[in-house]
Amino acid sequence: MHKFRKFPANFEILPLNNYLCRLIFIVMTRKALIFSAVFLALLACSKEEFTGTQEKAPSTEGYLTDGSIMVKFSEELTAMAEEACAQGKVYTKSMSLNSVFDELGVTAMERIFPYAGEYEERTRREGLHQWYSLAFESTKAPAEAKKELEAVDGILNVELPRKVKRTSLPNDSYFNLQWYLYNDGKANYTGKENGRIISSNKGCDINVTEVWDNFTKGSSNVVVAVVDGGIDVSHPELSGVVLTDKSHNFYANSSNISKDSHGTFVAGIIAALSNNGTGVAGIAGGDVEAGVEGVKLLSCQIFEGEESANYGSMGNAIKWGADHGAVISQNSWGNVYDTDEDGIISDEELQEASKDKIDDVTKAGIDYFIKYAGCDNDGNQLPDSPMKGGIVVFAAGNEAIEYGVPAYYEPVIAVGAVGPDYGITWYSNCGDWVDIAAPGGDGLSSDYVTNFDSKGYSRGCIYNLFASKYDELYDYTNYGYMSGTSMACPMVSGVCALLLSYFGGQGVTPDDIKKRLFEGANYEHLNTKYPIGPVLDAYGAFTYGNFPPVAKKEISNVLLYVGGDSWSCNLNDYFKDDDGDKMTFSLVEESSYFSAAFTSDGTMSLKGTAPGLTSASVRATDEGGAHGEQSFSVLVKDPNNPVDLEPEAVSKTLTIRTENETLTHVIITNASGKVMRETTQNCSGFSPMELDLSNLAPGRYGISVSYDGKTYNKQFVKI
Repeated sequence: MHKFRKFPANFEILPLNNYLCRLIFIVMTRKALIFSAVFLALLACSKEEFTGTQEKAPSTEGYLTDGSIMVKFSEELTAMAEEACAQGKVYTKSMSLNSVFDELGVTAMERIFPYAGEYEERTRREGLHQWYSLAFESTKAPAEAKKELEAVDGILNVELPRKVKRTSLPNDSYFNLQWYLYNDGKANYTGKENGRIISSNKGCDINVTEVWDNFTKGSSNVVVAVVDGGIDVSHPELSGVVLTDKSHNFYANSSNISKDSHGTFVAGIIAALSNNGTGVAGIAGGDVEAGVEGVKLLSCQIFEGEESANYGSMGNAIKWGADHGAVISQNSWGNVYDTDEDGIISDEELQEASKDKIDDVTKAGIDYFIKYAGCDNDGNQLPDSPMKGGIVVFAAGNEAIEYGVPAYYEPVIAVGAVGPDYGITWYSNCGDWVDIAAPGGDGLSSDYVTNFDSKGYSRGCIYNLFASKYDELYDYTNYGYMSGTSMACPMVSGVCALLLSYFGGQGVTPDDIKKRLFEGANYEHLNTKYPIGPVLDAYGAFTYGNFPPVAKKEISNVLLYVGGDSWSCNLNDYFKDDDGDKMTFSLVEESSYFSAAFTSDGTMSLKGTAPGLTSASVRATDEGGAHGEQSFSVLVKDPNNPVDLEPEAVSKTLTIRTENETLTHVIITNASGKVMRETTQNCSGFSPMELDLSNLAPGRYGISVSYDGKTYNKQFVKI
């Protein structure tokens, strides 16, 4: 008899097969059978034909991919394998290995973690060059092939490749508001599922808007590797976001990325262009209108449709991110447990899930990323890297069970899913190994919700990017609706990217970021009976344990003269720290127009070095390392030339800059002394006078500028 994962009594959640039947019924009545097909495909990506009766329990082999196996050679055997591969051969100088190869019908041998260029030294130091993937044609069961290989001298480890799947749940809902970023309760989403009332609770979001307002919207110095289906690099919301020259297709072993809506959806949650007047906002997508770039992405493609790459490619794809500049690895995929694809986790399948463990190849890739991301070949932090080491984030999975691999591996961040009411979703895996929860959407069928949009989509799901022209059966081309821990996972990756955009720098470690992430999370809605950790809180992570300095009053624009007296102020009058910490001050960037000096009591002194107008930013840093900034303008003038004309050769507009704001009289004369223009306006260096001279004939003109009882005569050319 099949058993199902039970949820708390007050949830009254239906078993998975009941949900599946209802969802399929709804999509069929809407003449959209494609949804049910995709739903089934994403529950498990196994494509094997079912050969037994329906009552037959699935064997362990049902969790494995056919025709490949992963081995770790000794150094001596590795040298032989390298020599054979260099000659395009399979057989080595090891007779015992060749004998087993004959027995299994090995047709190909390939290094799992390929030659890594400048990072080959550390790749070999970590022993990753010893891992090889073997393709074979034997009819023997994988477990039997494993035993034969383990008996060979020089083979240190043998791993059976697992089937993996993505963790999203395609659904038939439609939701055009990003409640997971900002939930003011006005979405008016109220649903009922077998007695459980679900609503769009005000405040049930990741609390990121205050981070955007007070801290950061992302930085191009932070790179996130999306290990998933290929990202649609042509999507208008991802223009310039994906580092195409560093991305790789591990399914096809090619640099050509095939666009996929799951991978694109995940990418959009993290880094879709924000504030660009269209579409959606990514968590760390910058601010297009303000000219602020968001984080960058690598597409590490491991899926082609619902087919996954060779299992060894999973660890290799994660490692690739570290070797190509990423410091966060985003993974919305996991091992297959529903091997017969019936939408039910049976007793036998649950037992297999309970015994599952992370394979050593994927583990090696994860460990390598955590150790070497952001670092040089010797493990030292690169000067332009925001962190020494990497963060790996995994979706917990959607089987509604207490297991999930690779997410359960302790060094990674495992992410569960909540709905728009803070409640654990009906599909989310759970357990003490799940570190944190984020919105994943409930994906309820329309028979059980009372609020939809005009297309019949429920309002409890996640709305973000789809690959361009993904499928014409969907009524859109660039945006779509999904739910699952696949959607919750990139929300955590996105907040980690924001944290690194602001707090990142020399000496920052993954533990520093994870401490903020976990300690700043929302524990008010913690589910202790079916644990999925606290709920993600971006603002809480930024303000955990320490409130950064903020502006007390605005720093005025500063006028300086080359070689003149310095201008000074005490910055404690302009910044405050609510924790009462002592603040230290610095310039965010040095300037070629002025020099700056700071004293221990908070005094800042500026001295002009070269004429010019520039912006300056002062950073106040408290004892906990949190900081705030203020920007202002600095105008440096030549004391012998207090009036500036820009440009020297005028095509249309002449800009006149004086000193302190005052009423200024201007007379323009031609070569014969005739007055061509005369005006009186307020003018200063920071609020210049701008004259439209487009009607003046080309030629040389004189200009007289008078203010404060003084007159300055200059010339300019009209072109």
